[in-house]
Amino acid sequence: MLGAIIGDIVGSRWEFNPTNNYDFEWLSKENGFTDDTICTMAVADALLHGRDFGESIHEWCNRYPHPMGGYGGRFAQWVRSDNPWHQNLRRSLFVIRSSE
Repeated sequence: MLGAIIGDIVGSRWEFNPTNNYDFEWLSKENGFTDDTICTMAVADALLHGRDFGESIHEWCNRYPHPMGGYGGRFAQWVRSDNPWHQNLRRSLFVIRSSE
């Protein structure tokens, strides 16, 4: 889990602007955590505390509403919703998140 979070932060500045230059400082002012780190923490929280995954992800994403790169499309719509149990959005959430 720690490796995934470090990788997310180190690679965050290239998420929307990829590079083939691998001679770079690992951490700079341009780095930050993304929705991947937030969702990783939410899944760990659910596993450690026997919580529902959807509720945990919804709570964590609302706790950190502006990660670097933001939340995309239907996932962002689900995060902003008042109901983490909204079936159509919840189903989309797990299809999207499980494919990453």
